[in-house]
Amino acid sequence: MDNSRLFTIHFLRFFLRAARQMTEAFDGDMEMAIIAQAVAISTVEALLRESNFKDEFRSLDTVVGTERQRGCNALSIAQATGLPRETVRRKMLRLVEMDILVKRGKGDYIIRPGVVQSPIYRSMYNNIEGMVARMFSDCLEDGIFRMMPKTRP
Repeated sequence: MDNSRLFTIHFLRFFLRAARQMTEAFDGDMEMAIIAQAVAISTVEALLRESNFKDEFRSLDTVVGTERQRGCNALSIAQATGLPRETVRRKMLRLVEMDILVKRGKGDYIIRPGVVQSPIYRSMYNNIEGMVARMFSDCLEDGIFRMMPKTRP
């Protein structure tokens, strides 16, 4: 059964609510929110391939220190987001001023350790987690997704 319209509605409802949460957390600036999220992903994405990283840092309560993060630059974030490099560069500097990013050197930015554990971002991620659960619940209820028994290898 084609559920594409139902899924699209559920996804867009989730996306708009999540976008509003992120925009509020970043001074009403959606581009800044996108850039901060792209930096957050970029700095730890390679670590996800390490065997123990997911176990060690599964909880948002665990801070990823400066030594574990891989730095990124404005060009890589511009490529990842599709935003102009100058816009990304300017907003990354603003994120440093806001104490969200740390600039370790020329073109070497990371998320400030502990920033995602701060109340505003913790609240944002908790709210978004609830929105994800609601979206999946709505999709299950509408028959878009089905629960399948877990198969053993």
